[in-house]
Amino acid sequence: MDLIMVRHGETEDNVKRKMSGWTDTPLSLNGIRQAHIVAQRLKNLPIDRVLSSDLNRAVKTAEIIAQHQSKEIPHEKIMGFREMNFGNLEQLSMQEIEQRHNQEYKKIYTEDKYTFPEGENLNTFHKRVIDTLIAYLHRNRKDENMLIVAHSGTIRCMLTHLVIGNIDGHWRFAVDHCGITVLKNVLEYPYIEKLNDTCHFDYQEGQE
Repeated sequence: MDLIMVRHGETEDNVKRKMSGWTDTPLSLNGIRQAHIVAQRLKNLPIDRVLSSDLNRAVKTAEIIAQHQSKEIPHEKIMGFREMNFGNLEQLSMQEIEQRHNQEYKKIYTEDKYTFPEGENLNTFHKRVIDTLIAYLHRNRKDENMLIVAHSGTIRCMLTHLVIGNIDGHWRFAVDHCGITVLKNVLEYPYIEKLNDTCHFDYQEGQE
């Protein structure tokens, strides 16, 4: 089984550096453009099933990718693949958190297991994502190729679990908007074929 992971396209919250988390923010016009470009890149790749976070920015990106495929592909929207829940600090930038919630800002950088007020910490977030991923990996056929469209944190959880084997590598992976990561042989000995590949944007810019 091959696993293809794509982060959703850009949102206005991303441009403003606000933490969206579970907030259901839509794609920006540029995010929609990014989704169409990555869809063109993926259109000849064999994909048997699409899984996405159930948040609009991931759902819309996944739908655009599926529209460019030569066959109709099942698409499941999964709450377990949401981004980390930032609780009461959602819709704020780090600068705004520093100004309005200075004690929480300090805790974010000093507490190893910091939990966002009314939200999650890295460990609970990681467990939610990995429990969901394992359930779907074992539910599907071994010869299926799955596309997962989700969020930067969600994809980091999957990468550190499948490649490193624990949570320690979470922050070692860059995950850009509509970047492509491909893991081969996921059920037996996962290895990286592509990591945060965004060369489709370079090609597109060369054509414009």
